[in-house]
Amino acid sequence: MTAQTFAVSVSYFQYLLHTQDADLTESPYAGGNGLIWVDPAGEAAIIMTGTDTGPVTLTIDVTDQPPDADLDTWDDVVEASVTLTGDGIVIYAPADMEGGHEVELPASAEETRTYRLRAHARGRDQGRAQQFTDIASSPPEEHLILLWPADEADEQRLKLTDAVGAEIRARTQ
Repeated sequence: MTAQTFAVSVSYFQYLLHTQDADLTESPYAGGNGLIWVDPAGEAAIIMTGTDTGPVTLTIDVTDQPPDADLDTWDDVVEASVTLTGDGIVIYAPADMEGGHEVELPASAEETRTYRLRAHARGRDQGRAQQFTDIASSPPEEHLILLWPADEADEQRLKLTDAVGAEIRARTQ
């Protein structure tokens, strides 16, 4: 697969990533790492942003092998497992459930696979200071999502340095 970069809309300081059939109605947020929360069924992820409403630059790359960890240029990096059914995921803002971006997965439409999801963020503190980002402006916040097939494993907090993540972690403890 080839990496895709686009502006993803965020609302309520977050965006969602899941397959079409995931049910998030019974999934209260309880994200203790400050960046990513995976629902109890493991079928969806909520990525926390510093930006309240507007675009965030997102690059997503689906690979077949675990990539090397690049921690130097990112503020926060967290890894978790997700279980996804089908050949694609959708990424969208909670306030815009009809919109969003679709990303292909290397699976058949009926296949369920476990993936490792490594979320990277930088500029969340600047996004929080700006709060609302205009579509025409260059978003101060950037994210990178890496996905690859892997056995389920515990969450790994690889790097936690921004103030937004520290604030979220303080609220959830």
